[in-house]
Amino acid sequence: MRLPNFYAAGLILMTALASSCAGTTTPPLEWAQPISGSADRVAVFSASAPDAVISGEVHALRDTAPRTALIIVGGSGMRTRADAAPAIPLFMDETLAVAIYDRRGNGQSTGAFEVPDTENTEWLVPAVARDVTAVAKRLKQGGFDRVGLAGTSMGGWVNVAAAASSSDIDFIICISGGASTVGVSDAFDHYTNDGMSIDDAISRTCGYDGPSGYDPAADLAALRQPALWIFGDRDDSNPTVLDAETVRRFQAQGKDFELIILPGVNHDLITVENGEFNTDWLSAARDFIAGSKGALGQRP
Repeated sequence: MRLPNFYAAGLILMTALASSCAGTTTPPLEWAQPISGSADRVAVFSASAPDAVISGEVHALRDTAPRTALIIVGGSGMRTRADAAPAIPLFMDETLAVAIYDRRGNGQSTGAFEVPDTENTEWLVPAVARDVTAVAKRLKQGGFDRVGLAGTSMGGWVNVAAAASSSDIDFIICISGGASTVGVSDAFDHYTNDGMSIDDAISRTCGYDGPSGYDPAADLAALRQPALWIFGDRDDSNPTVLDAETVRRFQAQGKDFELIILPGVNHDLITVENGEFNTDWLSAARDFIAGSKGALGQRP
């Protein structure tokens, strides 16, 4: 569960608008006037989650009214919306708004923040997922027809846990993680950090019998939403081979999962040969967002 460099490279995940309490009316999204010269407009929101209020903002291109919103979930190192902001220009277009948020206990969000480790993710991943589902609900109440999640590394696990428990989430995109247990992923990361090759670390990880942390198996089995999985074959932090095996197994069982494995690409979606951020997956991700059927099997 290495802290990803996606923020410096320019990637990952969304958050946003509308929630209500019994007996109260959900306030509408209030879009601020675009700053002169800016390509986008912004609406600030807050969402009521268990024991916290999650604050964030939704970005849309000026003079557009997209009906689909993408929440940028982020990896273990994401704390504030600024960490996820580089993902906005990657995804935002005429049909898609992008939401980013402050993780609980950071920025303008209330609640207690916990630094993830292998063992505490058993409860922490579902807890962070509940915050994400609160944001998705707020977005739906704010007028978006479809809401999806994009997450990298730890964000993949959060995506799976959130989507399995919420009908307000219509699709997920999991990058560089989300299909193995946290314990397996962290063990693999430990082996490669000690100098072991990726292939040898995969072999060693297959015998891992330590703490599992969050295990996505039950949530993966419960998923009804389409999911796009994007992995790099040179990822030395998360075991691509093992994650891909899990995805293929669920594909064989009829799950609406799509899989992309990028050759020569590492955990941060950097092409190791030239050090450049890889965007070969982006067109396929846009097609997936546009064409995914959602949890109810209905096309947008």
